[in-house]
Amino acid sequence: MAARKPASAKCWQLSINLTDAAPTDRLLLAGGMRTHEMSVTRLIEVYYDLPGWLRAAYQGN
Repeated sequence: MAARKPASAKCWQLSINLTDAAPTDRLLLAGGMRTHEMSVTRLIEVYYDLPGWLRAAYQGN
């Protein structure tokens, strides 16, 4: 499962439920219903690790 919300006018926060993923410098641990979160400020950030994380979140739920 994944969710997004605006964090500011130039940034949005993505929360992902990944059960076995280790945190990285971009993918931080989160509390509550989601296990990890990341801030996205540029569109190019979406193309690197995000598709794999979203695929893992979808397959894990």
